[in-house]
Amino acid sequence: MSIHPHTIIGKRCGIMHNVTIGTNMRGGPPIIGDDVFIGVNATVLGEIKIGDRVRIAANTAVMTDVPSDSVAYGSPARIVPRLCAFEVQTATTERARQ
Repeated sequence: MSIHPHTIIGKRCGIMHNVTIGTNMRGGPPIIGDDVFIGVNATVLGEIKIGDRVRIAANTAVMTDVPSDSVAYGSPARIVPRLCAFEVQTATTERARQ
């Protein structure tokens, strides 16, 4: 694991082995929110913000901001929103009404 000494990491974050968090040769290190999970071999580079409750998949290269409640996967990272239980229940209820 390699983490830049000025990186800000929130509460209750899970960082797996062989993760790199640092600068992108210019600017500062990332700011990582609360309840974030970063998978094996992931790389988070640059002066970016990772929101709260984000999941970063294994082998993912993140170099852009990731909004809260999202999942990032792939290299370069693709970002998709997560559906919480309430949103899934509401969508199911609306389909039943139609």
